[in-house]
Amino acid sequence: GTHIFPGMRELLTDLQAAGYRMAIATSKLEEFALEIAAHFGLTAYFEHICGSDRAGLRPEKSEVIAWTLKQLQDYAPAEVLMIGDRDMDVLGARENGIDVAAVLYGYGSREETAGATYQLATVDELRAFLL
Repeated sequence: GTHIFPGMRELLTDLQAAGYRMAIATSKLEEFALEIAAHFGLTAYFEHICGSDRAGLRPEKSEVIAWTLKQLQDYAPAEVLMIGDRDMDVLGARENGIDVAAVLYGYGSREETAGATYQLATVDELRAFLL
């Protein structure tokens, strides 16, 4: 049931061309996240694809985000934006001191992601916001 939202591949291409550094921070097991990204031909867009692990070292989304930020190394929190669609993305970003844009075309609702720094309804709104 996994799919890429229409316009997302083009947005990733344009963000990469604009020099954005991108990573995935997912609650999925990291090995599955890597497989999914490879299956859809998305791996080349991301410096790191990070997720939870079987050993239970990163059971919470905030820990996955922290691990992802550690992999990115040279960054300032003000330069980082978490893009997510659930309350755990909002909370995890806040716990790591970074802004979060909730995309309302995902699984979460406007109410669930009310604590996000920004809320964006469509991929086109996300594009306009980022570029």
